[in-house]
Amino acid sequence: MSVSKAIIYKERIKTVLLVVLFITAVLLSYLYWRDSSFLEIKETMDNRLSSTTLASQTIPDPSEFVCPDSIDVNFGDGTYTSFHENARSVWEEILPFYTGFTKEKGLTVEMLSEAQWNNIMSFQSVQCRFSYPLPHSFFRTLGAKSYNESDHFTSLTVLGFSKVFDDSYFIRSGDGSYFRIRASEYDSSGILSLIESLRARSSDQYYPMNQFLGTDNTAITPFATQIDLPTLQLHNMTGNESEQFETELARNFFGQSLDFIRTVTDNSGTTIFLYNYGETSLTIYQNGFFEYQDSPSSADKTVGFVEAFRTASAFIAEHGTWSAHDGNTIHFLLEDVDRDTYNRSSVYTFRFRSHYNGRKIYGSDNVLTIVVTGTQVTYYSRNLRIPGEEDFTLTPNTETPNYPFVDVVSQNYESIAEELVRHEWMERPEDPEELFDAVLEKISGIDTGYYEITENHRKVCRPSWILTVDRGPRIFYDLYTGEYLGSIQ
Repeated sequence: MSVSKAIIYKERIKTVLLVVLFITAVLLSYLYWRDSSFLEIKETMDNRLSSTTLASQTIPDPSEFVCPDSIDVNFGDGTYTSFHENARSVWEEILPFYTGFTKEKGLTVEMLSEAQWNNIMSFQSVQCRFSYPLPHSFFRTLGAKSYNESDHFTSLTVLGFSKVFDDSYFIRSGDGSYFRIRASEYDSSGILSLIESLRARSSDQYYPMNQFLGTDNTAITPFATQIDLPTLQLHNMTGNESEQFETELARNFFGQSLDFIRTVTDNSGTTIFLYNYGETSLTIYQNGFFEYQDSPSSADKTVGFVEAFRTASAFIAEHGTWSAHDGNTIHFLLEDVDRDTYNRSSVYTFRFRSHYNGRKIYGSDNVLTIVVTGTQVTYYSRNLRIPGEEDFTLTPNTETPNYPFVDVVSQNYESIAEELVRHEWMERPEDPEELFDAVLEKISGIDTGYYEITENHRKVCRPSWILTVDRGPRIFYDLYTGEYLGSIQ
């Protein structure tokens, strides 16, 4: 009996479909068990970020983390002040004046010498000082207009204004050059009124160092202070629930299911989560510090500072949050930024320092670091503390007088010199009588804040005098006793 051609064709189609289905099933099984790509596709973003204690509800704007390291004010009558702990509030008042100025007509840029800059700033003036070169493109995100500044500079470390040329703003660029930006017409009454109002809002008077220490150094320093800072005692972030916290943190990075994540714990208690054949990893140390690393997925992606900053800000908000402790007293501000390239992709390294009530906390675990390669986060590390009142204890120093900064320098200049020489930050002068002056000339700034040390197996942040020397190193002395605490570069 013959079989019709229609039936033969139907049977052939069935056979082909069965073969295709079989091959597809094998391929899908291979891909599924090879890595968690399909698992991740099934997981929603809500599942990926379900660790609510480790993810922020909103992504903050990068402008929330950009603030001058200090704002120095010369009142023009021989008195000065400097804002550190409340620099952010002053900066938010100054910033609109500059962004508005960039919209004025007839802006011109001219280069100044260092001597011209110093002379201009010797009159009533204000200088906003950053600890890193801030790309000028950042200001355009806040409404500033371009005035062909890129022909002269691309970043700045100081933004200034002086009454002697009240039609201008002044910029020290990232490479150390000085510039005057001048408008054909400008109403400076607003910024001049603000500068004068800062006199009443300052709690401490500053003076150039040469007025009371017999040096040529004109860096302004506080002669006497009345600062009441508590000692902070920081507790371990994981407490007695270390394993649970580690699992929650890993899920925050890799999703709810960790079935395809390899976990390794060494003898010291360090736990490593490995994903995608080890190309992506999360390492959690016993002290609560963690590191996330990911291999760059592609090249030829170059982005600007602002876009990279937003990528970093969003990633941190989703993986560890921007909050710490109660979310109010501890916060982060950008302290440093580096730009490099990798396989023709831009690489930005952002470092953020933690602050307590506006005072910087220095120590090995108090810097949040994130690296953005192109549009991808390839490194992220921080010491994350779980929000809660138990995270720190305040020990006030009520009515304890500050140890005078003058005594810190005059009584410790020899040990300061040893520190500077040992780290090759200074060369010891041949004449011993020149040692005191040599040390003073190296001091570029004075501030107060915290320095983290270990006391009785606990992390303690001590209130400190902070001496900043040329090229960035800092030396710390107890604010109340004058005791040497340490140094960092």
